Amino acid sequence: MPGPSLKAASLKPCCVHHAIPIPLVCWPARLTRLNRVLRWHPFPAPCLIWPVYPQAVPFAIAVLRQENAAPPRRACILPTTPRSRLPAGIHNRRRSMSDALLTLQNVHVTFPAKKNWRGKVTEQVHALNGLDMEVRQGETLGIVGESGCGKSTLAKLLMGMLSPTSGQLELATAPADNRGRRMQMVFQDPLSSLDPRLPVWRIITEPVWIQSRASEKTRRALAESLAHQVGIRPEYLDRPPHAFSGGQRQRIAIARALSSQPDIIVLDEPTSALDISVQAQILNLLVELQKQQNLTYILISHNVSVVRHMSDRVAVMYLGQIVELGETQRVLDAPQHPYTQLLMASVPRIGAVLDGAPLNTELPGNRHLPTGCYFRDRCPQATSGCEAPQLLLSQEKGSAVRCWQAQNRGQA
Repeated sequence: MPGPSLKAASLKPCCVHHAIPIPLVCWPARLTRLNRVLRWHPFPAPCLIWPVYPQAVPFAIAVLRQENAAPPRRACILPTTPRSRLPAGIHNRRRSMSDALLTLQNVHVTFPAKKNWRGKVTEQVHALNGLDMEVRQGETLGIVGESGCGKSTLAKLLMGMLSPTSGQLELATAPADNRGRRMQMVFQDPLSSLDPRLPVWRIITEPVWIQSRASEKTRRALAESLAHQVGIRPEYLDRPPHAFSGGQRQRIAIARALSSQPDIIVLDEPTSALDISVQAQILNLLVELQKQQNLTYILISHNVSVVRHMSDRVAVMYLGQIVELGETQRVLDAPQHPYTQLLMASVPRIGAVLDGAPLNTELPGNRHLPTGCYFRDRCPQATSGCEAPQLLLSQEKGSAVRCWQAQNRGQA
């Protein structure tokens, strides 16, 4: 609910799974479970930081981990989940794997927006604008950015649903035009991505059936093996998707992605539709599977905490370009590009003081691209040097920033 200084007519309920924004926007706070109010407090901080009921402990841990991150991606989000006790430093195992599995060079993707009476395209939507990216074997590359920056277009391009207007896309293990067999995807909403008419075992093995026409006996055995890996009981495989919970459905989606033994799995907001305690279980499952099978993930998410926990490197996108790329802790804790700094400043934090000053956060249209630096009109540090097009310039430790001022600061 809004603060007590507002009129009663403006009070509105606010129901969330994520605990971090609650102290910023809600008075009072209620913690509920199974339609029962477990705890009520006129101010949210005691309800979250000093929990009384065991069910409140995971929420308190999530809040404290967000504030005392040093570094949070080395530990699990919720220590109370079954798969939370992972070996320390598991992400470091991939540092020696520098082979480029996927490479994108100067990739552009445009869509026709307007045609004249002759059918000739007179106006285009520029979705990706000179995208350069490299995905290494065995790593997790996080993709962050506000809505409209091109993340979904990038996912469709990687899966072969779109073709680049120009530029080059290379996959080390297969021809670029046949990359769909070597890449799979886990979608944001597990229920809408699963066929409601099929039993779960057929859903899991559907990629294998499409690619190789394997026998029913072979596919059934494969489904049982994959179900065991993701924590689904084999006797449930004949049930339809709606008979499972949200977390179980996402496990089924992960098993389906693993069935064809892909080189890369694209994770499109894999936990955003799940309860926060279930989110931790799914993330830990993904990390365990990656450790066991040397999987490569491309993680697309708005949740900076999830990206920090999962990713080895992070790419920040703005208006179809990568504006900053580097190791996760370096990019998120010490951002160099002004847009990355604005993005990190918008992440809710406990104890943050809101000054109420509005920020210019409107993304410019992608029909008529800005000249020079795409972020110039929103950048508080813009100068005359930003009138020229900006290149993605390499820095130390494999980082890259699309800003000439950041490059000068790095050389100073």
